Amino acid sequence: MDDELEALASLRYGKERERIRHELESERQESVVDLARRGMTQSGMAIRANNQLRVKEAELSANALVGIWLDLIKRKYGNLSREHIDFICGQANLIVDASLGYKAPDWAPPGAEQAVEDELGRALNSVNAGIRRDLEIMLREQGVPPLPKEGTGVTNIYHVSGYNARVNISSSDSSVNNVTLAETEIFVNLRQTLGSGVKDDQELRAILEALAALEGATGKPTFIQRYAEFISAAANHVTLIAPFIPALTELMHRTIGG
Repeated sequence: MDDELEALASLRYGKERERIRHELESERQESVVDLARRGMTQSGMAIRANNQLRVKEAELSANALVGIWLDLIKRKYGNLSREHIDFICGQANLIVDASLGYKAPDWAPPGAEQAVEDELGRALNSVNAGIRRDLEIMLREQGVPPLPKEGTGVTNIYHVSGYNARVNISSSDSSVNNVTLAETEIFVNLRQTLGSGVKDDQELRAILEALAALEGATGKPTFIQRYAEFISAAANHVTLIAPFIPALTELMHRTIGG
């Protein structure tokens, strides 16, 4: 994406994030006071209230970023393309998925952490799906045809294509630089991308360690926590990892779905 647009988007998003955090902090304090008054500060309701605010923050933040990018892209290019929509979805997914990962308080009953993690994952998945749906509607209204449906199968194939080597899951497009990756190759390509793009050796080492832990957790309940840790570790390199987020998110969703 255009460097000038990215700089503008970052400045505008920073301002929106401050507003959202201030707004939700007041709501969070009100919730704490209410739970304390009812003697429920160490209860399932307290955990649920905290997660609801977490999901709300992710949804508000992601939609704020989507709105910023839509405005900037329309101002510069006029209409939206599918590549624009895929880029915006990737950026929004990063914001939403950063909210994954839950550590239960000491007083929580056994099994609560995994149950809450699963519930949180489903809620955030719904946020991502809603953003993709709304952007797809915008494309249709502009007369852009939907992607052709492909036959179902048991092999998970990911297509990396377009500018920024976009990753498309169970879909294809007509842009250049098409590369088809099997599931096992996603981590290999992501590792190579990070190796060539992250210049600080210490930071790269930390990111690659988080990626190795994520790869080792594929198909396991710990994948969700490892995914959140990886996103956090690589947060300063959004443009590098954004093309791979849809593929990683699909792996996470299959883990949640069992």
